[in-house]
Amino acid sequence: MKNAAFLLLTALLGTTLLAQDITGNWQGTLQPPQGPALRLVLKISLQNDKLKALAYSIDRNPQPIPANAVTRDGAAVKISFSAIAGGYEGRLSADGSSIAGTWRQDSFSAPLSLTRATPETAWAIPEPPPPPKTCEPTSNLA
Repeated sequence: MKNAAFLLLTALLGTTLLAQDITGNWQGTLQPPQGPALRLVLKISLQNDKLKALAYSIDRNPQPIPANAVTRDGAAVKISFSAIAGGYEGRLSADGSSIAGTWRQDSFSAPLSLTRATPETAWAIPEPPPPPKTCEPTSNLA
């Protein structure tokens, strides 16, 4: 009887974890080997039944970096960013409010804990600069 109850509890906990939605904004602070700490925001969305992500280094560059792959297997979350030769691998907490993991980029790796942002705690993502203005074809540049 105890084994059956344990198996049922294990199945229910696993179902709860799989049902947790990881879409939304996740934020954490990364400490590079040199320089100040960097605040990162990972914006995860679901588009056409596929997870997508954008990374924002909000203290350095307002341009988002798109992920080329986002996977989730139970509590394991993996996000790859080929444009910066980097990625993030972590484990979703049982309550779905945080992800503990590691950020890797080139030869650098460091622990990065992400917390699910709420409207009250979310860091503002800076707007990217406007595109450069073009010259009129009739402009005299001389």
